[in-house]
Amino acid sequence: GGRCGFGGAAGADGAGGGEGRGGRQFADDQSQSWLPLCLPHFNERGFLHAHVSTVGQHLRLVLLSPDRDAFAPLAAHRDAFAASLAALAPPAASALAAALAAPSPPLEAAGVPELLHYAYTATSLGQSTSPLLPAGSPYAEPAALERLLRRYQRAQARTHAKGRDGPAHEYFAASDSELVVAWRGAGFELYVALWPLIQLPAAAAACSQLLRWLRREEKALFLTYTKY
Repeated sequence: GGRCGFGGAAGADGAGGGEGRGGRQFADDQSQSWLPLCLPHFNERGFLHAHVSTVGQHLRLVLLSPDRDAFAPLAAHRDAFAASLAALAPPAASALAAALAAPSPPLEAAGVPELLHYAYTATSLGQSTSPLLPAGSPYAEPAALERLLRRYQRAQARTHAKGRDGPAHEYFAASDSELVVAWRGAGFELYVALWPLIQLPAAAAACSQLLRWLRREEKALFLTYTKY
């Protein structure tokens, strides 16, 4: 085969389940897509294949395989997952539906004036969040947000480095556009964009304030209900 390239991904946006109790909120609408994904820096002649489907009104499920002929078995796994959701007890189904339907909090809810953007992962829960951006955000355009996310990727690589110096649990990188801070601690990873001219002590204080708010809001931001 030839070299792989970047391709578009068409998501499945069918209308999902209706009203009801329990797992009926996740009625199956059978919307499914099969997409090749290229990872050129890993193997420019290989692909991952993604089975992308919709379950209910808000849930998108992505299953990955290196096998180009894996659509049928992944579809079977997807159907089993959809069936397990449909069988959920009402309290668990309601908690999951509410978590999926809830919008991300607005950026200003954190109460940190210097804050431009953040991406937070509660590693103990395996869940992540980022804010709704206000009108006039410097990352309103997709290209600007992609540039920031690439800076986050570089920061993440540094905080997960396995070389002689090991990972950096705190990382700062300044540019003309923003100061990017990465902070990796017990149970969390935090990537933050702040005003470009902010001083490091003020940046550290802003990140600490943001982290306190995120920790305080974890039950509202993430699905933590597991009693089913």
